Amino acid sequence: MVAKEAAARPDLRFATGPASRPGRWVGLIAVLSALVAVGLAAGVFPHLSIDNDEAIYRLQAETLAQGHLFPAAPRPAGSFTPWLAAVVGDHYVLKYPPVVTALPAVSIRLTGSWLPALAVVAAAAVVATYHLGVAALGDRKAATVGTALFAGSPLVLVQSALLLPYLPTLVLLELAALGLLRGHRAGRAGLMLAAGLAGGLALWSRPYDALLFFGPLLGWALWRAGSGGARACGLGWLAVGAAPAVAGMLTYNRAATGSARRLPFTLSEPRDAIGFGLRAMYPTDAGRLFTPLRGLSGMAEHVGLLALGWVAGGVLLFGLAVPAVARRQVRGPVLALVAGAVALAVGYVGVWGTWNAAVLWGGVRYVGPFYLLPVLVPLALVGGRALPELVRRRRRLAVRVGVAGALLSSLVLAVALIADARYTRHDASVSRAVESLGGRPLVFFAGAVPYLQHPAAVVSNHPSRWGGPLFAVATGSDDFAVLAAHPDQPAYLLQLPGSWNLGWTARTSGRLEQLGLLSAPEVRLALTVAAPAPAGPQRLLISTQGRTLSYPVPVGGMSSVLRLQPGAVDVDGLGPAEASPAASPPGVVEVAVENAAGRRLDTQLVPVRSSGGAVDVLAPIREVGTVGEGRPLPLHLQPL
Repeated sequence: MVAKEAAARPDLRFATGPASRPGRWVGLIAVLSALVAVGLAAGVFPHLSIDNDEAIYRLQAETLAQGHLFPAAPRPAGSFTPWLAAVVGDHYVLKYPPVVTALPAVSIRLTGSWLPALAVVAAAAVVATYHLGVAALGDRKAATVGTALFAGSPLVLVQSALLLPYLPTLVLLELAALGLLRGHRAGRAGLMLAAGLAGGLALWSRPYDALLFFGPLLGWALWRAGSGGARACGLGWLAVGAAPAVAGMLTYNRAATGSARRLPFTLSEPRDAIGFGLRAMYPTDAGRLFTPLRGLSGMAEHVGLLALGWVAGGVLLFGLAVPAVARRQVRGPVLALVAGAVALAVGYVGVWGTWNAAVLWGGVRYVGPFYLLPVLVPLALVGGRALPELVRRRRRLAVRVGVAGALLSSLVLAVALIADARYTRHDASVSRAVESLGGRPLVFFAGAVPYLQHPAAVVSNHPSRWGGPLFAVATGSDDFAVLAAHPDQPAYLLQLPGSWNLGWTARTSGRLEQLGLLSAPEVRLALTVAAPAPAGPQRLLISTQGRTLSYPVPVGGMSSVLRLQPGAVDVDGLGPAEASPAASPPGVVEVAVENAAGRRLDTQLVPVRSSGGAVDVLAPIREVGTVGEGRPLPLHLQPL
């Protein structure tokens, strides 16, 4: 019985012995991973990625680098609200906790850039994966092969170049698992304390991921501890180590939301929660019904992308790992990690973000199925055990599997980076257009949602607000207040359509116009609508004073005159209109073009206010240029 138990345990002498050739290979992989992370960030993602959450983490890192916990909220706060932020008093509370942004904040403070932080995280992920593999497998060679599979996965390569929490949180989970395994076996309180701290930080960063992925390993450790007092006491040190992180989380929650038990995640939109039902991302989002079937479809898309090649070797690695688990080539802690991966995948069926990212938004095709990033660790480690065994038994087959897997993942990575580069080209055109204005312009931004940073991270204000353009959301009702607060800054309007960056093959464009404050007893604006695209009929909508006027757009386009007077809005030259009630905001004339399906193709908000016997109108006076590529936006307004 003793011999059988000993045979089931990893060879700890081999696992913890002096540095070996596999260890040197891991060092090389870590350096290469760091270089790739910096290279991709600077070359492919200089304006961040299409995942707009990146802009939140950048703002958070920049705020921490200045010594503040929350970004300041100037007045009117709604005109400067960052993506997925809530206004609380005189500051904004961002949706995500400031855990993984601490390292980029230090990097920005010391070097002026977050790129060194990306290099550190990429290298740390490699080293942590290797040492976790050694501790779990008891085999340095298998751990090295598994580490190479992990580091060479397109999902890891792309995520290492982004300011997102998935890879840093995974490093924390790996460190927690490593400290638990080594501290539990050796009975070392220091390692258990470190494991608890890393696990607590991971819990603070992404609570759901930490509970699902780390839970089975912790359960395995508790089961192995049995009734042994020393080992049970060692696990107690785990809780002691986690205490500072948990206390930090509760303290931050209280400062952010007023309650230690309420996460900032739900502050801006309570419907953005785990579980099925009506789900929405932000307050003006109409919401969508999230069902178990949709949850399964979102998870199936994520798993399918992994099998397609976002994990090194794709389906071929699955073909190696699944039989290895079934044949019990791995045991104990590796099986606990596999159980954590399965629990994570099953648990995320009930998270509407997977369905949103895969089916509605589709961005996981270009930045990878990031919700399943922790799954790569046990998958790669089991593959690291199975692949050398296949080489030993059937070398030619192993070579074919390796070459085919490398080609598959290389193709997936190449297509994703080509798409990402195209998205970057779109955002770079916005950056160049705004920078060409010179000085410190005030740029009102009109997009699909009433936030900055979406759908382009370049539309973002640095928390210091020193130098460069100042962006403000074009709300219409508050635009006069923003203009009055910045009287010496020339005003412009940047318009990006809702289709901006929704597909890398789509040709979308926006426009940049100079704004002027027009005051007269009657302000007349020339309104033109370009000829509709071959896609189908379109309608012109003009909403004001509680009603919407609707006009069909002829095949050759249309033109008219919009006459604005104190308390009255008239349209000339369009004939009879279909009128319907509308909940338009006061003091705003909304002009829009929509297609037959009811999708807005272009929208302009024209702020209007009465001033004695005159009317003040903030309207475009000239077009500065277009951004992006493709057909220009159909609407055009110009004073007569």
